Amino acid sequence: MDKSSGQVVSICFDNVRIDPQRHALYVSDRAVHLEPKAFAVLWLLASRANQIVGRDEILDTVWKHRHVTPAVLSRVIVVLRRSLGEGGRKSQLIRTIHGVGYRLDIPADAGGPSPTAAAEEAMPQATALPAPPLVRPAPAWRWRGARMAGASVLAGLIALGGWFLVPRPPAITEPRVALAILPLRTDTDNAELRMRTEAFTDSLIEGLAAVPALKVASRDAVLALGRSATDMRQTAVRLNADYVLAGQVVPAGKELRLHAELWRSDRPAPVWVFDRDTSQAGLYALEGPLMERVHSTLTSAGSDPVRSTVSDAAQRLYWIGRHYWYQRTPESLVQALDYFQRAIAEDPHFALAYCGLSDTYMLLYLYADLTLDEAASKAEAALAKARAADPGLVDILVSESEVLNETGRPRQAIATVEKALRASPRHPLAILWYGYYLEGMGRIRDAVDWYRHFEGEPGNAAYFANFGSALTMMGMRTEAETALRRAIELNPEHASIYWDLALFYRMHGDFDRAMAVYADEQRRPDHNGWTPIMVAHTWLQRGDGAKALASLQGKAGLSAIDRLEVQTRAWCLLGRCDKAQQLVDGFGFDPGDKENYETIRAWVYLLTGRPNDARQVYATLFSSPERDIRRFMRLWKSDLNLSVYSGWVAAQPAASPERAASLRAFGNLLDRLDEGGLKLPLMSYERSVQAALDGRASDAGKLLRSAMDAGWVDLGTLDLDPAWVPYRSEAWFRALRERIDIRSQMAKPPELAGIGREPSAAAKDRLRR
Repeated sequence: MDKSSGQVVSICFDNVRIDPQRHALYVSDRAVHLEPKAFAVLWLLASRANQIVGRDEILDTVWKHRHVTPAVLSRVIVVLRRSLGEGGRKSQLIRTIHGVGYRLDIPADAGGPSPTAAAEEAMPQATALPAPPLVRPAPAWRWRGARMAGASVLAGLIALGGWFLVPRPPAITEPRVALAILPLRTDTDNAELRMRTEAFTDSLIEGLAAVPALKVASRDAVLALGRSATDMRQTAVRLNADYVLAGQVVPAGKELRLHAELWRSDRPAPVWVFDRDTSQAGLYALEGPLMERVHSTLTSAGSDPVRSTVSDAAQRLYWIGRHYWYQRTPESLVQALDYFQRAIAEDPHFALAYCGLSDTYMLLYLYADLTLDEAASKAEAALAKARAADPGLVDILVSESEVLNETGRPRQAIATVEKALRASPRHPLAILWYGYYLEGMGRIRDAVDWYRHFEGEPGNAAYFANFGSALTMMGMRTEAETALRRAIELNPEHASIYWDLALFYRMHGDFDRAMAVYADEQRRPDHNGWTPIMVAHTWLQRGDGAKALASLQGKAGLSAIDRLEVQTRAWCLLGRCDKAQQLVDGFGFDPGDKENYETIRAWVYLLTGRPNDARQVYATLFSSPERDIRRFMRLWKSDLNLSVYSGWVAAQPAASPERAASLRAFGNLLDRLDEGGLKLPLMSYERSVQAALDGRASDAGKLLRSAMDAGWVDLGTLDLDPAWVPYRSEAWFRALRERIDIRSQMAKPPELAGIGREPSAAAKDRLRR
């Protein structure tokens, strides 16, 4: 190690020299190219040579935050091992300490590097390495918040009481099942694919080693077998493992096939075979499903996986069903239902398949035309059969929690999923559902704390999507955007993640980026037909009813009730509320959409000068204000559907007891949202609406200006909210409205440049001032 003026110039050992001043690695006097982040990781490990450096510390020091998945770090470690020439050494230089981090082992005579502060000075500031898409498929949970979040969103918000600390899963001190993961084979000259395959194996080991119920053989122990690991039963014996996971990646032109087999030490044939085809860039998107299948097989609560009696054929049918279930489209859910039913026909006592049926019925309610009553009854019948087949299966609790949540029993849903987590602390779906339920209850801070607790989990798009949504609600813009973009990188196949990211931008008035995200989603080969609804709502925010209507033209397969909502708002923005009234009067709604239809009808009555009719409809919707007020929240809308509440208050006669009671309930709701951690520009706007409805013009103006300063832009809401009717002629209101109009017109996506009127130079100057 060379020193100059007390500063570390380089670290030398064996034939390796690490030069922090040049950000260079030399092996046998040959310069080895490293990406900036890879060198930063190497220097951090070298500065703490022969000491363990935790994964989180590496991510924090090098990437400056936690929203880089462990898969990225695994890839960097593979690059460093190759660059250091570990393949030709008898022992590893970089060792994996499972569940903890990494250690660079160098000879003692190499000397110690400078303190960590000096190491951090050597860290190059550069763009993070691109993360390969790695993970479990992400459920599109937030779509159609009228149902997914609406039936249970903010349940108990007015009288929550007894908010409790987020539980931490109990540690499992004695692993039940020993697992060895062999390096995936690949016969190719493609160096990048070989590197990705090796990183894929490392990430599998890291991820499954984090499961308390498993004892995963170390990377070193597995590599010590060399290429002799051909007989899986002998391999299991040599590694003292109950199970062995082996496989290969087979390139075929632009496509890849991942073939994996799970072997049991006492079986002559695999327990199951996992075959999936993907693109060259999509290898990492298969890690999540593979890990989940291993996890489910080896950690089934209430039964010993070594003595599982479920047939291989039934298990294979079940996992194909789960593959389709994760795609979250009406067509894929029908296919999932078919495969789960075939799995049950193959093995009528297969409890997990009944759970699959239950989960599918609930999604068919959310994504198709199945009514809630029908979906819930079918789901409960399937769960009854699952309990009869395997009463201790933890997946039954997880599936039951979703039925409870969607049928308006969120407290019971949370209690049930907590029970599941106590039985299986790392159950992947239970972890995600729990955070989602907390968010739905308005406990945004608790949801964020829960997601942070699992930041060490393997790359998981569903995790990042849910976490990003919760961070959005807390107003943590940088972290939220990072998490949501990471979710798309990890799994670019699910439309709901694009919607979450676009909604994030819309909530802060950044329509350019929102439209660009929607365009990205619609460019996907299997783009989702619901995106035009989101685009239409964006045009409504910008106050352009004509473009909102145009965005739905020629779009088939859209929900009739969602189309009606866009059309009525658009026509009213165009000054044709009479047209909106005609649409409402002639609409034949599905029974499952009755509540949504009534909120639209009452609102149109209010805007067409029929307050008595509006009041009658609102009276049925808010029959018990303190209990019912939570029902109409919609987390997928940029205004969270709070216009329903302002309409309800505005419909009550001025200075009446009914106006006072409704205004008080509305204020209580906003208070609960504040207490739960909701921090959005929207909240300042809603407080301004509250003040306007209460006749406090000065406060209303100040709060409206504060909302705009924070980034709130929603011309559609401002122009149609009945709270502002008494103030529309006021100079202060006209000035603020013009300011919002200018800001809305300035936000233009590149592909929409030239559409609509541009603000004048004078108007732009006024906005800047």
